[in-house]
Amino acid sequence: MRLAQYLALLFVLSLAIDQVYCAPGKKGGSEEEGGEGGEGGEGGEGGEEGGEEGGEGGEEGEGGEGDPEHERKQIAGELIRIEREMDLDIENNDHYDIRYALVDLETRIRPRVARLSRDIDATLTNPDQKAGEHKFQKGLLDDITRILFKAGARACLSPHETFYAPSKKCMKFGPNARVNPCADKKDQILYDGKNNEGTCDCVDDERHLVYYDGQCYQQNYQGPCSKGFWLVLINGTISCEAVPANCVADGQHIYWSPNPETVPAECHQIGKRGPCSIDQVVTRDATGAISCAISKEPIAVKTVATKIAKTVGRNYTSVRNARLNSGANATAIVVPEVEEPQKKKDTKKAVTPELKPSSMWDQQSCAPGSYRKQSGKCPPY
Repeated sequence: MRLAQYLALLFVLSLAIDQVYCAPGKKGGSEEEGGEGGEGGEGGEGGEEGGEEGGEGGEEGEGGEGDPEHERKQIAGELIRIEREMDLDIENNDHYDIRYALVDLETRIRPRVARLSRDIDATLTNPDQKAGEHKFQKGLLDDITRILFKAGARACLSPHETFYAPSKKCMKFGPNARVNPCADKKDQILYDGKNNEGTCDCVDDERHLVYYDGQCYQQNYQGPCSKGFWLVLINGTISCEAVPANCVADGQHIYWSPNPETVPAECHQIGKRGPCSIDQVVTRDATGAISCAISKEPIAVKTVATKIAKTVGRNYTSVRNARLNSGANATAIVVPEVEEPQKKKDTKKAVTPELKPSSMWDQQSCAPGSYRKQSGKCPPY
């Protein structure tokens, strides 16, 4: 009995001690926890503010990427990174990473740089700005070319040179090159083909020459064809076809219809009206496509000249008939010659169009009929 009372007393004392000593500690602890919680709340507010600032910064970053100059500077930095990684890959003979970098460079980075450069060119008017832009673009082109050269994707370090196999060296290409290794081939110059391989092909001019069996020919001529046939380019295919009736294989006549379903094809002369509207003439572009285009000659001059010619013809006919009716004693009537109105001479000097800095990214396209088109060596961009 006493033992039970003693145990009960100990239990009551332990509860009292806990109430006196432990309760304040818990209360203090809760305040500290509450204080820490308060600080956490402040931290949460700071986090929200930081999040808002970060969001605003992100929006500004997105706006910066929309700017062509900012985007191109990012690409310039990316080129530096690619070249460093390329050097390590070459040192470690990591062919997979090298190939991946080359594909990325040719299919994504270079076309992107060319597009951004053209967009920037469109906004430049100051000559000093254009000069600085040209220098910057030249640096980017040199960087890309150097990376391709290191990776073995091209044989020449200069972006303006191509490797010409017969001479076994790098040579400048294009119509402005001082040395033309293709000069022994009529109407051909050196071009840069795929993989930086130089090849001879037809010069690109108003004649729209086509490459056939190693030589360049003008369309609608006999050329390499047999007698009675002419060389034509139809849907990108070169072939010899029989010259249609009433047509001449002189390079200026074509057999064509503006609407084959309703109008039969006939022989027409390039540069003349033919079946076209009154202000149009028959033309042929570099791809061999024939169409009606607006004439470069002023319409008023042509109309006046036609009317004068008709008037002179009628006057001459009436005079001749009068002489025949009046007999041999009739007095000859002299018809004054009427000169066609002459165009005013243009005293203005011809202005050579200024090349844009981004023209260095342009690759001469391969028109149908070119050797590069037939051999599959046209630039992919």
